Amino acid sequence: SLYFIVFIVQIFLFKYILKIKLFWTIHNLYPHKHYHKSLEKYFSIKMIKLADGVIAHSISNKEQIINEFNATKFSDKIFVIPHGHFINNYANNISYEESRRAFNISVNDFVFLFFGRIEEYKGVLKLIDCFKKLQKEYYNIHLLIAGAVRNENLKQKIIERTDNNGSIKIEFKSIGDDEIQNYMKCSNIVVIPYENIFTSGSAILAMSFSKPIIIPRFGGVREILSDESNFYYENNRDVETGLYEQMKNAIIQKDRLVKMGSDNYEKIVAINWTYVANLTQKAYGK
Repeated sequence: SLYFIVFIVQIFLFKYILKIKLFWTIHNLYPHKHYHKSLEKYFSIKMIKLADGVIAHSISNKEQIINEFNATKFSDKIFVIPHGHFINNYANNISYEESRRAFNISVNDFVFLFFGRIEEYKGVLKLIDCFKKLQKEYYNIHLLIAGAVRNENLKQKIIERTDNNGSIKIEFKSIGDDEIQNYMKCSNIVVIPYENIFTSGSAILAMSFSKPIIIPRFGGVREILSDESNFYYENNRDVETGLYEQMKNAIIQKDRLVKMGSDNYEKIVAINWTYVANLTQKAYGK
C-alpha cells in the first residue's frame, strides 16, 4: 500500500540521509489480525537487522523475538525495558462505595471486570460462558464489560450470549480517562482472558489501580505478576475450565483480594517512568 511505501522511504531517510538512530519497540510479534505472516516475518527480520536497537518489555519477550525472527546474532542490541505504570495518569479519587452506586451494585456483591477494546482474541465470549456457569452456584456476582468494539459480528454474539442477563453489564464504548476509575474501583478483580499475550497494558493498568488479576500463564506476564497476588490458568485446550476454576477461586478467596491488589500496586509502582527513561537513555547511548 501507499502507507507502507511512505513508511519504508521514511526509514531510509532517517537512517541513511539524516543519520538518526532507529529504535523499534516490539509490542507484539505480529499484528493481532495478520494476513501474510510469512511476509510480515520477513520484514520484521529485516527491520531488526536495520535498527540500531530493539526494545522488548520483558526477558521472555526478548527470547521470543530472538527465536521467532532468528535474531541470535542481534541479541546485544535487543534491550529489555519494562512498560511503565499508569499511576497518577488517570483520576483515582472516588471511593469504592461511590463506584458501586454508579453501577447500582451492592457493596457486598462480587464484580469481575473486563476492561479495554473488545477483540476476538481477547476471549470475551469464553468469559461470559464461565460467568454464566458460576451463576448456577453464586447469586450475588456481576460481570462488567467495558470497551469499544469495531467488529459488529462479535458485538452481536456478545449481546446474544448475555441474553438480557441482569448481572452482566456491558458498555460498548471508548472509556474516557476520567471514567476509568469508576470501573476499576467498582471491581473486585480484573479478568484478562486473552488467547495470546505479548505485552499487556491492561494488566499494568489493573496493577496501577491495586487490582488482582485473572490471566493465562504467558511468559512476559509472569515477570510482573506474581503467583501469590494473581490467579493464573494454563492457556491450553481446556482453557475454559481453567478460567472458570480461577474465577471461582477468586470468589472463594474474596477476603484476600484487597491484599493481593495492594501487592500488585507495590510491584508496579517501582516501574516508574523515570526508571524506564533511564534504561531507554542507556539503550540510545550505546
